[in-house]
Amino acid sequence: MLKALLAIFLALSVSGHSVAQDNAGTSSEQSYYTTSFGVPDCGQWIKKSRPGSDVWLMGYLSGLNKMFNSLSVKPNSAYDPLSELSSADQAFAWMDNWCRENPLKGVDEGALMLHITLSAQKIRRAAP
Repeated sequence: MLKALLAIFLALSVSGHSVAQDNAGTSSEQSYYTTSFGVPDCGQWIKKSRPGSDVWLMGYLSGLNKMFNSLSVKPNSAYDPLSELSSADQAFAWMDNWCRENPLKGVDEGALMLHITLSAQKIRRAAP
């Protein structure tokens, strides 16, 4: 449960959408994101117009896995959501679908969503 909450917290801290209201009662919306270097966007991913995007995705997912593991209650434990995948091709297919549904977003946001999805799947499997 703690891992799921941590994953959700980190997901919200990496990207988000906020609505603020000024004194006149007018709402203004803004998005905020952290910086990631060399991030392919979903348009590039779908068109396969940026060589190395698949390698970038595998590196980013591996980095997320390592980060979440080091932040877990028991570092170096069995926390490994990527073990839910049988091959990298499954991650690529998932990203293809995600980018088709979210063409204006970055692959980094999709990778985080994939990692969260795999984490939730692993937690459900481990539940009694």
